[in-house]
Amino acid sequence: MERKSIKRVAFATSVTVLLFLFAFNSSSLITMGMQSLDFFRPKQSSAQPQSLNQTGSIVVNVYDGQRRLVKPGTKLLVRIIDGNQKFIVDRYYDGPSIRFDGLPFYDNFGDNYTVIVWTDGYRQAGFTPVKISNKPEQTPVLDLMLMPSKYTIDFSQASFNALKAAHSPILPLLLSGDSEDVARLRWEALMKNDELSAICLLNIATALNDVKLASGSPVLASVSRVTFDPNSDEKPKKDRFFGYADLRLKAALEGEIKRDTWQADPAPFVFHPGSTSSYREKRFGEANLQVTFYENTTTVIDGVVSVKVEIDIDYYHDPAAHAILELLPHLITGGVSDPVTVYQLRWIAGRRAGSEFAPPYVILPRQKALPAKKNAR
Repeated sequence: MERKSIKRVAFATSVTVLLFLFAFNSSSLITMGMQSLDFFRPKQSSAQPQSLNQTGSIVVNVYDGQRRLVKPGTKLLVRIIDGNQKFIVDRYYDGPSIRFDGLPFYDNFGDNYTVIVWTDGYRQAGFTPVKISNKPEQTPVLDLMLMPSKYTIDFSQASFNALKAAHSPILPLLLSGDSEDVARLRWEALMKNDELSAICLLNIATALNDVKLASGSPVLASVSRVTFDPNSDEKPKKDRFFGYADLRLKAALEGEIKRDTWQADPAPFVFHPGSTSSYREKRFGEANLQVTFYENTTTVIDGVVSVKVEIDIDYYHDPAAHAILELLPHLITGGVSDPVTVYQLRWIAGRRAGSEFAPPYVILPRQKALPAKKNAR
């Protein structure tokens, strides 16, 4: 087969895969999947607007893992693809904020744009769909977060003493019925020895506190215990934690289904053996909470009938995408969802929805070690 034919077949395959990902509205996988088109796509941008009323705009703001705008002058590689899968923009710009005018407006699905940003030393980030309009007052603003390829975690806001001083609603979870001295030592050890499991717990606890039930109470108020036993298979992990919650939380989440804010997952016991029911948040396209109940295991905590729960944050909103693109690969490879990626995705999704995801830690670029000085002779 000639090289041109091979490239055409490979290109068609790549586009087919990307369309599959677009069907699941998966910004994170689209972001990664767009890399596969780099070899095949034309190097010049295309699609010139025909007239002013047939163009739209997008404003892109780029943040770092500290939830701060990147430094002015940061060289950002920006790729903007329209809903017809045409590369409209593909070059470097100075950050942190860039306005893109003159984007083709089609008044159909072609207006569902994908935006991808990258800079040296960081993982690329992107989002789709970003729907443009030909009305200037409806110009979408997209906030993206770039994560350093090599990073360190700043827990200064998450120390036990800092959380206590701030009257953090996360503190009761860290206590989980034990004394402050026991809880302090346990938490400081987790941050030191298993920092990814620590930030996973902070991600979930922050999200639980952000999400309000119909009563106005945060979901976190219903969760009373985390299983911290280091010898248990249910100790905090990089992608979830087990614990206990007020049994009435299940009825509250059933009520949220009627409000179309949560959905029930069918047959949760397939991927969560022993579970009896599971509910998934629907607020975002990605990085939604999932609360799984084990109703055959109950206890009484402070006079409240409580049920065993398993709580995690999934990459994907759609149950089929979650099963096919997340759970099955993890079963095959033994991997788990990355809590740093969860932090990035939920922050981006939250900004799109007008909320702020701010767990008490930040991600910093890892500093390069200075070369050792040679001893003078």
